Amino acid sequence: MFLILLTSCNSLKQLQLMKSGKTEQNEFFTTIPFEFRAGLPILEIKVNGIKSSFLFDTGAPNVIS
Repeated sequence: MFLILLTSCNSLKQLQLMKSGKTEQNEFFTTIPFEFRAGLPILEIKVNGIKSSFLFDTGAPNVIS
């Protein structure tokens, strides 16, 4: 019973965080080049001067606090 209550409270908190976010800029548009490798969208990114390939995750909910 305790585990169910603990899990449900955590889910409610995540849902509240997802609904509470906002952006300062209302209208924006940018184009980011990417390529498909093995059917997955891959971005070439430079971090601290080092080029790396990253998977663009399109299926998971994101929470920014």
